[in-house]
Amino acid sequence: MQLYSFLDFKLEPVNITSSVPSSTGVGLQWKPLDPYNLGEPVLEYRVEIFDLLRGERFNYTVNSSMTGVNLNILRPFTPYKIKVFGITTSWEGNITDTIGLKTQEDGG
Repeated sequence: MQLYSFLDFKLEPVNITSSVPSSTGVGLQWKPLDPYNLGEPVLEYRVEIFDLLRGERFNYTVNSSMTGVNLNILRPFTPYKIKVFGITTSWEGNITDTIGLKTQEDGG
């Protein structure tokens, strides 16, 4: 019988979907991680947001009971790349594919 270390454990990315972006926000949804497959509970999810226009990266952390978030912190008419990470006590990893989106122009 071969034993695998937790570092050998790999998860396939789960789907991430988004609503139609406004000028300053977007809604995101993803599938929750299965704690049975992980061997431990998920503590939180980290949403990584990369502003392609300015080259800035920032993170937004959400509770493990949430499988989505409304990001109302984006800039108008800006392209972004977004992905979600799952975090446990002994593991942190990218759990979604990267999605790209562009916010709408500011109406004012």
